[in-house]
Amino acid sequence: MDVEFSVLNPSGYPRAGHATVRWSNPPAEFQKNPDRISLFSLDDAVARRHPLPVQLEPAGSSNRPESLLSFTLPAGAPIQPGESARLLLAETDASFRVERYTHSPLAAPAPSVDLYNDRLFITQSLEPSHGPGSAGCFGGAAQSVRLRDLEFLEQFALSLAGHDPEKRCMQIDVLRIWHPQSTSPVEHPVFSNRWELVSTCAGPVRTTCTIALRLPSGPDAAGIRFTRALSLFMDEDYILDESSIAGGASDGLAFSPRYFANMDMGLWPDVFRAQPTWLSIGFSSVRRPGYGFAAQVPVQSFCNPHPGYPGWVSSAIRTFSWEIQRCSQLKCLHVFMHGGDVRDRTGRLWHEQIEAPLSATF
Repeated sequence: MDVEFSVLNPSGYPRAGHATVRWSNPPAEFQKNPDRISLFSLDDAVARRHPLPVQLEPAGSSNRPESLLSFTLPAGAPIQPGESARLLLAETDASFRVERYTHSPLAAPAPSVDLYNDRLFITQSLEPSHGPGSAGCFGGAAQSVRLRDLEFLEQFALSLAGHDPEKRCMQIDVLRIWHPQSTSPVEHPVFSNRWELVSTCAGPVRTTCTIALRLPSGPDAAGIRFTRALSLFMDEDYILDESSIAGGASDGLAFSPRYFANMDMGLWPDVFRAQPTWLSIGFSSVRRPGYGFAAQVPVQSFCNPHPGYPGWVSSAIRTFSWEIQRCSQLKCLHVFMHGGDVRDRTGRLWHEQIEAPLSATF
């Protein structure tokens, strides 16, 4: 069974690298044996002999209703602006497949799950508390982000102990929910809630873990489930974060999440907001740490320090929070860098992964 398809570059410059596209109805043979699929370029006679990294996630594998096809196009043969590349999916034997990586989330019974590749290692908390003496406010937060084996969240070690137990990022601490025909949202603080690990999926292109939050029973939250799918591409320094909401008494729910981070970006972090849909936080130093956030809907508020955060000024200055405009689904990304221009990288990733991703026609 072979399937030929084309991939369009909508940008004004050559594109290559990682891409994920939705596939509504892949052949049953591919869904049954996704590990036996290989990908080839039809535009280059030499490339036809060398399979490209490819990964099929059948419907339901990452708690999604449709199948996802992820692949990596070589930097040496990018798609030119406005043009399409022709690709071929083929069912092959084990001796001809692309090597399958062993990277995968560590879904241990511990209160967290890990996402990692050769550059980035993220520990995502599921429980709000991690033992006696631990503050119960870490639900759904990344409590450790190691970039090239260096802890990103406390790079300057401003705490006297050399370790900040409050550090975290990528946390949704407040979730505002609009019910159908409602003119105002219902606010749900969720930093002290437990998250459920729904599924994990790993392959040669990316690793994904899906986590979910069930809101406490009540007249405004009964049966509502909020889901996040966190994906890390191989050899990359950013996380894709896709959120959705479902359940309740009726359809048509909308939400507005507030993100919170406690990370040491120096005493005078440089916050850059040239576009309403993305921002970057950096610091001018030798190591030049940089964090970027981008989404498909505008960031409607940003605070540093986070309002009302307890503690000394030196602690509060490490806190950041921002709220996303009302939406029914959310696709965003988190960038972690040492060196380089975090503004340029965040803006480019926003364009390539959110505003104008590579599109496929089967």
